[in-house]
Amino acid sequence: MSTAPMGPPAPEQAGESAHQQAVVATLSQHALSGTDASSLMNEAVAAIAEALKVPYCSILERIPGTQDLRVSAGVARKGAPRKSTAISGDPASQAGHTITSGQPVVVEDYRKETRFKTAPFHDANLVVSGMTVPIPGREAPLGVLAVGSLARRVFVVEEVGFLLAVSSVLAAAVDRHKAEMTLKETNQQLQALVHASPLAVIALDPSGFVRSWNPTAERIFGWTAAEVFGQPDPILAQSPREEIFKLLDRALHGEASTDVVTQVAKKDGTPLEVMVSVGPILGGDGAVGGLIAVIADVTERRRAEAARAQLTEIIETTTDCVIITNIPGRGFFVNRAGRLMLGMGMDEDVSGIALPDLYPGESRGFIVNEVIPAAVRDGGWSGETILVNRDGREVPVSMVMIAHKGPDDEIEFFSIIARDISEQKRLETTLVRQATQDPLTDLNNRRRLEEELNLSLAESRRYGVHGALMFLDLDQFKQINDSLGHLAGDQLLVRVAKLLRERLRETDVLARLGGDEFAVLLPHTNADQAQAVAGKILEALQNTAVAAKGHTTGVTASIGIALFPEHGVTAADLLARADLAMYQSKEGGRNRVNLYKPDRQAATVSRTDWQRRIQQALEEDLFVLTAQPILDLRDRRISQYELLLRMLGEGGKIIPPGVFLDTAERLGLIHGIDRWVARQAIRLLGAHKKKGRTLTLVTNVSARTLEDPEIVPMIKRELEACAVNPGCLGMEMSEASAISNIDKAAKFAAALKQLGCRVGLDDFGVGFASFHRLKHLPVDYLKIDGSFIRDLPNDTTNQQLVRAMVEVARAFGKQTIAKFVSDAETLQLLQAFGVDFAQGFHIGAEAKEITSLALDRPPAGATRAG
Repeated sequence: MSTAPMGPPAPEQAGESAHQQAVVATLSQHALSGTDASSLMNEAVAAIAEALKVPYCSILERIPGTQDLRVSAGVARKGAPRKSTAISGDPASQAGHTITSGQPVVVEDYRKETRFKTAPFHDANLVVSGMTVPIPGREAPLGVLAVGSLARRVFVVEEVGFLLAVSSVLAAAVDRHKAEMTLKETNQQLQALVHASPLAVIALDPSGFVRSWNPTAERIFGWTAAEVFGQPDPILAQSPREEIFKLLDRALHGEASTDVVTQVAKKDGTPLEVMVSVGPILGGDGAVGGLIAVIADVTERRRAEAARAQLTEIIETTTDCVIITNIPGRGFFVNRAGRLMLGMGMDEDVSGIALPDLYPGESRGFIVNEVIPAAVRDGGWSGETILVNRDGREVPVSMVMIAHKGPDDEIEFFSIIARDISEQKRLETTLVRQATQDPLTDLNNRRRLEEELNLSLAESRRYGVHGALMFLDLDQFKQINDSLGHLAGDQLLVRVAKLLRERLRETDVLARLGGDEFAVLLPHTNADQAQAVAGKILEALQNTAVAAKGHTTGVTASIGIALFPEHGVTAADLLARADLAMYQSKEGGRNRVNLYKPDRQAATVSRTDWQRRIQQALEEDLFVLTAQPILDLRDRRISQYELLLRMLGEGGKIIPPGVFLDTAERLGLIHGIDRWVARQAIRLLGAHKKKGRTLTLVTNVSARTLEDPEIVPMIKRELEACAVNPGCLGMEMSEASAISNIDKAAKFAAALKQLGCRVGLDDFGVGFASFHRLKHLPVDYLKIDGSFIRDLPNDTTNQQLVRAMVEVARAFGKQTIAKFVSDAETLQLLQAFGVDFAQGFHIGAEAKEITSLALDRPPAGATRAG
């Protein structure tokens, strides 16, 4: 499409041409001097309008993404709009055609113009003549430069050239402006990157003075940018490593550096380990204009690496087996102890071993179906299991399996820690045997008998079967002990046990209840059969004699029988009635068998008499206490005593506890006795306190007292009334009573400890099936059973067991006391084993000065026994 014809220049236009050239020169100078594009455009349209003497002149910029243009600068007649939202840039418009063709367009008379739909003016109905030229760009015109006249006018070639020259100046200015904006944006992005960098970024001039210091540098080192700007760098200069100076030298010569780790100090003197990289800042001519240092604080990372190295060392030196495996159960790490336990070579590749292969066949299903799912579900699993080594030997272990999760909460690997508990299991087996067997005769003990009796009673209730319980008590056994000695008495008990065992069926249950009392459970037995068995036992005993010290003594026994379900359907009833029947035998002249008969009152009267005597002793204070000293093996001092109970009989006769305590417990009188003892102990402590003496007194409580809801409140009242420090009172429960009432024992012990009293576990070592149950009892000390202490110097097994008990006690933070200490050699061994306290005849039989003080009358508000 051709442009409109342009007329020849008139002579008078020569001066105008010179003026136009001057405008172009001025605009060019201003563009080169850095005038911003917007100002230059405004200056340009004003100068063009004045030079061409036109009322309209505008610069139309293309709107990105559309065909339309907007007015970036312009002049117009007074009152005409100078800018609007958009002007059409459609190719059918004059402005659009100018951009599309890239050529100037001159319109001599818009009234007669038919080539274009629209003119590039807002009030085009007033414009008669006009001209547009493209503003060139790198790839396409940036817009249009337009002029318009209200009168008909012919624009000459020089005027077109003038507009083209101005459009070129504007194009260069816009291009420069865009380059500046791009550079500015790039610099802003770079500054934002440096500002947000997690690394310290420091710019230095060639002399080492700080030119920039980002916020991370402020945070890591403590200096603000204002403090260090223009100052010598405070970080790299302090490094003692020669490598840092080499880094700086290479950077000054234009070389990039590798990372170097060194130690520097913060502003406050705190040492840091940092990783430093230094590079050159090159100018446009390639010369080094400065240095850029990028520094990372690696203090925590280095600590973590050191900690990991320490952990690795610990894992490799621990005696526990440590295994790490991935999700499929392969890709193992096994530490040194684990390889020894499992029979693996130290350099053996174990990556192909599957986790289940470490367990015996019968345990693999448990590991795969229970242990691993539990670890996945709960995060970890702990318990006891068995590993198998290369030789097929099974190793019992206490094991922990942990499922380790990654950041996405998915499990990444498992770790296993396993401890060899072979020795513990051996000890537990020994303790299980001792918990259910009598150590002297290897017969069942009372606890085992009661378990079997309850099973037989359950069978009786379900199937209607019958059975019998037999109590056997040796006649005059105390006389044998007193005349022939305890060794002869023990030998006799062993012989009687052997004799009984030989005359009973395999299905019968034989037990020693203590002292010279035995019991036999005869399942599937009627009265006649039970009496026949008892008769054979009496006959065999009559043919047995014990000889010692030149004397021979015959042996007889009194036997009582109770039947089930005829005489009782609970273990307590049968035990009591077999006992009553046995007492009837003794009262009938001994050496006989008696079947329990409810209508016979002889033994019942005897028990009633004991009930009366015990109640009388409680009401009239006919009990007495003796005190056995307890030696502190750490400082060889005695500051605590165990109170032992006796009862006064007719004529002031001393009755030992073994005669009446079992009866008191059976008759439900033991609560009153335990309360009496506790009350007397507190009053003794009060009396000694008044005399300026501080000591600790220890009493014993029965199994039934663990259920007494009144004893702890009573102790609290007495302690307050007598102004006694609760820590001076200790109370012991037997291990057997605690194990049979574990919840009640724990509750009782916790209540006493809340008062501030000490709590001990007596007869420790003969009642626990497993040490782990000890953690449920909040006791302060364990009193090792005398069966482990008696003859300790000559019994290496008991020595090992005592050592183990001391270690267990220490593991639980508890002290130990050994009783029945009868000689110096035993005492020396106990001290070497780490036992804390000892008591027995070697320490002292009785401290009369402890219990001989006259006691005050009961304080107001205190209760009497019962």
